[in-house]
Amino acid sequence: MNRGFQAALVFIAALALYIPTLAPTVLWNGGDFAEFQTRAARLEIVPTVWGHPLWVILVHPFTLLPLGDVAYRANLATAVMGAMALALTYLVMRELRASAPAAALAIAALAVSHTFWTYAVTPKAYSLNVLILMGAVLLLLRAGRRDVPASARWSPVVAGLLLGLAPLSHPLLFMALPGALIYIYLRLRATAWRAAVVHFAVGYIAGLVPYLALTIGGGAGASTATVGVNFITQFLTVLITPSLWPVGLLVFAGCLAYQFLFTLAAGVFGLRELWRRDRAAFTLLAVLYLGDAAFVWSWLPITPHLSDYLQNFHFYLPSYVIFALWAALGFDALLRSPTRPSAFRTRLTLLAVLVILPPIVTYAVTPELVRPQLARLGLRDLPGRDIATYLFSPWKQNETGARQLGESILDELPPDAAIFADWNLYGVLRYLQTVEGRRPDVQLTLLPFNGQQLEPILAAASRRTVYIPDTNRYYDINALSAYFDIVPQGPVYRLVPRRSG
Repeated sequence: MNRGFQAALVFIAALALYIPTLAPTVLWNGGDFAEFQTRAARLEIVPTVWGHPLWVILVHPFTLLPLGDVAYRANLATAVMGAMALALTYLVMRELRASAPAAALAIAALAVSHTFWTYAVTPKAYSLNVLILMGAVLLLLRAGRRDVPASARWSPVVAGLLLGLAPLSHPLLFMALPGALIYIYLRLRATAWRAAVVHFAVGYIAGLVPYLALTIGGGAGASTATVGVNFITQFLTVLITPSLWPVGLLVFAGCLAYQFLFTLAAGVFGLRELWRRDRAAFTLLAVLYLGDAAFVWSWLPITPHLSDYLQNFHFYLPSYVIFALWAALGFDALLRSPTRPSAFRTRLTLLAVLVILPPIVTYAVTPELVRPQLARLGLRDLPGRDIATYLFSPWKQNETGARQLGESILDELPPDAAIFADWNLYGVLRYLQTVEGRRPDVQLTLLPFNGQQLEPILAAASRRTVYIPDTNRYYDINALSAYFDIVPQGPVYRLVPRRSG
């Protein structure tokens, strides 16, 4: 069975897991989910560093399919990207000379890992990030082979093109550039590394042009430089501030363990195995891993609380994929030792059970264990959303609460009302209004979190009946109470102006 066919089987098996656990409709905007479902449906290209325009462009055709609602179609696109990313990751494992059974075990571990699974069933760019990164790594590894086939001679150009396009998906993929250049030098320094670097640079610059044109043309070019400067500044701050390290290490180790459980040993063992087999490939993957970790750690100075920093756990996803590559080589070494076929089958079966079953059980049990602790952290509780399950279980097939709440809010409002909503609820209401055409008569306004809430509400109240959908910390209730009586009305709160005097 050739590798291409094996990769196709990985793709099909991944879809068999992700489609049944796919988010069925619009999701809460706390992870920008509703916002990106709306952008994909309307093909809204936002020219900012965090606009993920490549994801929007690639997902838009899926929103035209006659399947479910538009939000579901955007979710489906992400599942397809996740399955494709796993198929490419499998090919990278085989390129690193892991056996087919070992690679299958590592792919299974990655497929059921919490972060990969979560972002294969929800609408964000992280599955696409992995797809791009693994495509580039596969091309670089093939270009570095001693028996380079004619078809792989232009691999550095295509790898550079992919990594140049990558910031259109997410700025964290800028962190892949050092690893790629170091690998080209280490692998080809005895022959043609200068030519390969030139080829890679040509591809990279060509791929980067659309990103530069979009951000500079959209007036966001300066923000790209700002993100880069902030990253360097914040990461250097982390290095010289040991008091920040415990939180970073706690989240780093805890999230890694939550992803892989019994696969941890295989990953560590595989790291040593790769060092023995291929120092250049070892360096490539190590630099990619450390670059991603550095990106996440750079957020520590501006997210000092554990609950804030935990919101960035998804940035670790590229490092988890690299860890899965190491795990493939670790499993390969573990499976090589038995000589009898029966012993091999027994070990393979045992490893498969340990790789797949414990994580799934953990994801089912953890929400029950952590729910009391989350209540003490003061995380937001929304009707129809169990925050513990939402955060700690990757499957999202039952997440219909955002639609139910959004529809009930719009149904409650009288004609020509105005509603001012925080980012989380605004995204859901905007999707229902702009994509599905519900209640176009309602004036929907995004309410700023820090200050300046009163003035636009007072202006709207002179012309319309005004509502807010919640009274939690995102709303300046003290300021509003000076001018309005806040009256519960179904799922919303009506702001009734107080008479002067």
